Amino acid sequence: MRDEQVILGNGIHGMAMEYLLVFQELAIEYGVSPQAILKNTGVPLDALIQQDSRIGHHSFSQAVKNLIDVIDDPTLPLQYAKRLTMLRHGALGYAFQAAKNLSETSELLTKYIDTRTGGGQRFELIKSKSNNTMSIVFTIERQEFGADVELFQYLTLLFNIEYLGRYLTGTLRENVVNEIHLTGAVQGVIPDNATPPGLTIKFDQSFNQLICPKEYFYRPLVTTDTKVFNTAIDQVEKEMMLLDPVVDIAIIVRNKLREHIGKLPSLQKMADELHFSTSSLKRKLKHVGTTYQQLRESVLFHKANYLLVTTRYPIEQIADKLGYADASNFNKAFKQWSGSTPSEYRKKQ
Repeated sequence: MRDEQVILGNGIHGMAMEYLLVFQELAIEYGVSPQAILKNTGVPLDALIQQDSRIGHHSFSQAVKNLIDVIDDPTLPLQYAKRLTMLRHGALGYAFQAAKNLSETSELLTKYIDTRTGGGQRFELIKSKSNNTMSIVFTIERQEFGADVELFQYLTLLFNIEYLGRYLTGTLRENVVNEIHLTGAVQGVIPDNATPPGLTIKFDQSFNQLICPKEYFYRPLVTTDTKVFNTAIDQVEKEMMLLDPVVDIAIIVRNKLREHIGKLPSLQKMADELHFSTSSLKRKLKHVGTTYQQLRESVLFHKANYLLVTTRYPIEQIADKLGYADASNFNKAFKQWSGSTPSEYRKKQ
């Protein structure tokens, strides 16, 4: 029988407790008590010393809200992100550090992020053929605490990836032309000296993503170590096995949809493939806070994004590849997802 991970507070997706500990450290520097950060989270104060426990994703978002409600500082997300060192990311952090290059670390991020977030966040690596860049698109599938909390989480994770990328490649002081795009509106002025040289943060964009020069992704890391990498991956694989088997169903469905070529299967076909009844699959997905339609649209959105950025296919051809009856229906769906038509989005890239 597998050991079960303890999730404290509210929410079925277990965020790594290390991330909450960083909240505490940052709050104390501002003179804010740990109790204030844990207010309304349902997480007891002694949870901070329970190394093997996790915090439910709703409670984690509440802690974010508490932090930004008591500390009025536009640089707060960046300060938090800088404190998320490799060690804070557990075995996955060691794997990042020992990998060959940033492309490999990005692939690890997309594959194993669930070991740190419990299944509530997604990353996708997109390679652009048109402008010689690569981007990491970040998605939080469930956010119920307002735009300010959502922006904090997107900015901290993307800035942390950018910052750690510089650390691993030895370019913290080098001018690297990277961009962080955020769908949220700007909230306060971030001074230039708060960001590494060359990094630009843009708000009111179509996607939450980090965009870097392609050659930067393939720079060798200064910390590459094959033996450490293999050991870390073994541990990460074990952690993947400890994920709640009920939560796993959303991960399984999403991965099957991402691997599918052409028109995505209906709920009935997916249920048949997984040997469930449709009602059973719907119930299992509802239990983890999602629906088949939500997962299906999320995958379609990312596939469409990938094709628009990396190919010169006409819009009609992309619509056909994704299983739409015509370009009009695809245009309508894409605008609902991103706020832009496919053609408008492609021109921005």
